[in-house]
Amino acid sequence: MSVVIHAIQSVLSIVVMIAVGVILARRGWFNEESAKLIADLVSKVSLPCVVLLNITSNFNRDNFGELAYGLVLPILSVVISYYVGSLFVRLLKVPQGRRALFKAMFYVSNCMYIGLPINLALFGESSTVFVLEYFAANTVALWAVAVYQIAAEGAARTSRPAFWQIIKKIIFSPLLGFITAIILIVLGIGLSPLVKDTCRYLGAMTTPLSMIFIGYVLSETHISEIKLDMESIVALVGRFAVSPLVLLGLHIFIPAGDMQFKVFIIQAATPAAVSLPILAATYGLDTKYAAFLTTVSTVLFMLAIPFYMWILH
Repeated sequence: MSVVIHAIQSVLSIVVMIAVGVILARRGWFNEESAKLIADLVSKVSLPCVVLLNITSNFNRDNFGELAYGLVLPILSVVISYYVGSLFVRLLKVPQGRRALFKAMFYVSNCMYIGLPINLALFGESSTVFVLEYFAANTVALWAVAVYQIAAEGAARTSRPAFWQIIKKIIFSPLLGFITAIILIVLGIGLSPLVKDTCRYLGAMTTPLSMIFIGYVLSETHISEIKLDMESIVALVGRFAVSPLVLLGLHIFIPAGDMQFKVFIIQAATPAAVSLPILAATYGLDTKYAAFLTTVSTVLFMLAIPFYMWILH
């Protein structure tokens, strides 16, 4: 029971930070211009630092090869979940401006800021390597697929985008940090202490600023605009049910260790990535929709933790 309470507290801190953003926004601390500044600061400064530091700190040329088999299960899970999300986009006729965000709910999760502390609380330090395996697959999905589709959809709302126009926008996103990290790992080059400390300090802004930004967006949203319609319900089902069930089905054909499998299930069921509202604001998609899904999935995850613990045990 104490483990579940500790896990809930990890998620509750996220909700509290969102509430701080709502309160500050209602007191007039933010306007549209300052909110855009926060979004740009996170997407173009702090997030690239987080990605660069996390990948280079936890992977090297040696264990990158050793972890290859462990990546098979989460990668296949992410790929299948992506296509399930794509199918529901067509079935529900999700409108332009929401499609990439809706689809991302199926295959992208908050497996670092929420998944890591919760798995540590549930399974201990020995779960870290499995957390990072899923994190690697999730990171590729987020910065190599979701960002591209979000940018493409944002550009398509105003004009028909050329491939290089989309690439030009994405190159300033955290994908640049991801590409840099992979190159450094392949070349066997480590970050200097100065670069590590700089990335650590700048990256520490990511979660609080992202949550405050979500709070601002929610403060600008009227109650009448928040509707838990069929589209939103399916997106939440995709996050909490489809992704874990796909992983469960794959486990029948691709066996994994007991702890490894449990960690993957928790990672697959974590809430929406906190960066989705930031990316939506950066590329001109429905920011309120992204903030709503992120907030609701984070709150619901607190209720889902005991259920997943019961299933896994």
